[in-house]
Amino acid sequence: MSERSIPNDHTYLQSLQIKNFKRFADLTINLGPLDSPLLVCGENNAGKTQVLWALLLFFRACNLRQKDSFNQKSVLNIKEDAATFLHPFLEGLQDYKSFVTIVDQDGSGISTFKGIFSDSVEYSCSLKANGILDLHPPNENKLHFTGKIGFAMVLPAFQFMSPKNELDSEFAPNNNFRNYVRVFYRRLPDDFKSAILKHMQALFPNSLDNIIVKEQAINVLATNGAPQLEVMFSGSAFQKIFSALVIFYRLLGSEHHGDVITSRYFLIEEPEALLYPSLVFQFYNTLRDLCLKHKVKLIVTSHDFSIFNATTNRLALSAKVPTTLDQESDLLEIMNIAKDKGILFVDGPTDVEFVKQLLCPDLACVAVVRRSLASDHLQLSASSSSTIAHLMDPEFCPHQLIPYLPSTQNGCSCIYWELPCIESFFILHYFLTEDAKTVAEGIKKYFQDDWMESFVGFGAAVAKFAKQTVPQSAANILKSYNPNVCDAALLQLQQQQPDYVMITRAIRAHTFVKKIMKTNTTVLLKHYHNPSTLHPNVQALLQVTIDKLRKVYEGFATDLHQK
Repeated sequence: MSERSIPNDHTYLQSLQIKNFKRFADLTINLGPLDSPLLVCGENNAGKTQVLWALLLFFRACNLRQKDSFNQKSVLNIKEDAATFLHPFLEGLQDYKSFVTIVDQDGSGISTFKGIFSDSVEYSCSLKANGILDLHPPNENKLHFTGKIGFAMVLPAFQFMSPKNELDSEFAPNNNFRNYVRVFYRRLPDDFKSAILKHMQALFPNSLDNIIVKEQAINVLATNGAPQLEVMFSGSAFQKIFSALVIFYRLLGSEHHGDVITSRYFLIEEPEALLYPSLVFQFYNTLRDLCLKHKVKLIVTSHDFSIFNATTNRLALSAKVPTTLDQESDLLEIMNIAKDKGILFVDGPTDVEFVKQLLCPDLACVAVVRRSLASDHLQLSASSSSTIAHLMDPEFCPHQLIPYLPSTQNGCSCIYWELPCIESFFILHYFLTEDAKTVAEGIKKYFQDDWMESFVGFGAAVAKFAKQTVPQSAANILKSYNPNVCDAALLQLQQQQPDYVMITRAIRAHTFVKKIMKTNTTVLLKHYHNPSTLHPNVQALLQVTIDKLRKVYEGFATDLHQK
């Protein structure tokens, strides 16, 4: 196949700043290197599709502004100048009134787009709420573009229309790109058609013999002797992938009106839609390799973890608007998970702060995120890898039984604290540093007032564990375990050197911190802001957890801060 790629020194878009567009008051999209796919990720309603729309509008405006463009206007009315603005991938532009986020009382408002290219060329344009697209001139101090931008977009779902409803011209008034895919395919050179066939055979092995154009129809020949099927009667996954490849090769070979195409951008929304899981990553790899080979910038929106884990250049968006500094911190942490970081899930916001302050100084490449918030944003699937782990509270599970707790959750490693929860570490520090008489009085008061609460907690944990299928060694521990740990804890106070770790494990930490220590976790976190402020015995227990994390994140071992 002949190489149809663009020169190494061509101009390409590095960043695009959008203001007052859809849900974005001000957002800068950094596209990253040309050979690095950009993944736009985030939960539903975060604005992923809106990012693609902003890019499409900007690309079209750039092309229309060129001095050699067939368009001679500096201002376009989208409704009145539809014939000029038409493009197969801008079929939804008639909804331009909803694009501008902030609109004045008189109905006016404006969205602005400012792009910076690799050769320092800057270009901006604006879209008004009344449908006026203002094609600002390029920076007069810089040379204007020497060629056009090639771009194409693939939507999450695709279904071929009937051949008789297909349009012969991609610039026909009915501006719906679904009408043109057959036209695109028929007009492709034979080497491109052969390449598409090879890709389809690789993605659908032992099921495809050939793809034949017959008049307006595109017939698919199966390898098992089944009758020919027109492509519109193929499975949804086949139709989607076939159309995506056709659109890609059409982008690769198209030269609009004899213009030179200086850079190409292939946008695809949720490539995982309609595909079974094992096919998703194969399809994504195919597109990534094609874009790399032909110097096409790949831009993807996705919820799929396999795609998330395979990309290092990410733009993470959030649908939640932070209302407090703590929420903002949580969201920013999730939105800036770096390519060289592992992800550690913890239970709540205080756990996040505890781990950051007391563990992460020694684990620089672990991003700590709240479990519920992280699952909303990243939508991680069961195909997660060893770079992701859960740090769990063992609560009232007897310490001897912790090794028998589940070691994985949804494919991620599970690590358990050495004490019931994070407050337990502060309680142990209190026991080891406070006056012994004060400590004893506090422990006695706690068990006298709240012993039944502790007893129920331990008893329920043991009963729950006993219902599980456990090894004989764990069963023996259960048989010898005395759920009335309250008495055992009080007996420790009579010893010359009480086992404060054992006592700590017998205490419901939230209750003790509130009723006996007369404080709360937030205050304690502010006071004990780094490991050195805690008793050495507490530091030793924290180090056990750090060592467990090191083992899980051993792939990042060279990046860990060594003590």
